[in-house]
Amino acid sequence: NCTTVGQNTFVRDTLQSFYYWVDQLPNPDPAGFPSPEEYLEAVRYKAVDSSYSYITSKASSDAFYSDSQFIGFGPSYKRTADTELRLVQTFPGSPAADAGMDRGDTLLSVNGKSTADLLSTGEINTIFGAEQVGVTGDLAWRDMQGRQRSATLTKRLVTIPTVSQTAVLNAGGARVGYVHFRNFVQPSVEALNTAFTQLRDQGATELVLDLRYNGGGLVSVGQHLAGLIAGPPLVGQVFV
Repeated sequence: NCTTVGQNTFVRDTLQSFYYWVDQLPNPDPAGFPSPEEYLEAVRYKAVDSSYSYITSKASSDAFYSDSQFIGFGPSYKRTADTELRLVQTFPGSPAADAGMDRGDTLLSVNGKSTADLLSTGEINTIFGAEQVGVTGDLAWRDMQGRQRSATLTKRLVTIPTVSQTAVLNAGGARVGYVHFRNFVQPSVEALNTAFTQLRDQGATELVLDLRYNGGGLVSVGQHLAGLIAGPPLVGQVFV
């Protein structure tokens, strides 16, 4: 059912059926938590699962898989120390990119709370607010030149480029194609077709497929990608 307890119980049952670290799951009473997000935060295996498990709305899920879009500020980050978060990317045209945030920057605080405190309490998973257009957040960060910067960002619809980079390089006498692929969603099919046509037209015989920071997605798109790799456009070695 759609009561809070019902939602929390659904999260518990789903975790017990599919969670990779199911042996590490505690089993508190779902009725003791005010939201499914707080239940998930309390039980997930934090030693490894810092970003794999999350709760999103149906509208957000549909937007991601259908249009490669989400509502947010636009950066993604990785925990690089006990008290440190660094940006691994900012999506083009996002509020974060417009504010000057970039790969390699260090996130210092969100809404006046230090990154160290947010990590220690687990609040880092909720501090950015609801997935709604218009939600604001005050972010402070240190850029790669050591300058401390800050900005108030407003959430809006952000488009993830499914194929963000395609190139053909000369290496050891071979023509090596490079594809940076970000997610397996519906728009990926056309983007991959374009990328592999470019590789074929430029004489690529080998391939480097970069899946760093890929958010996953549809099995059908994975099958399409496998067909492009195994098919006639590329006939050499494949490195993934």
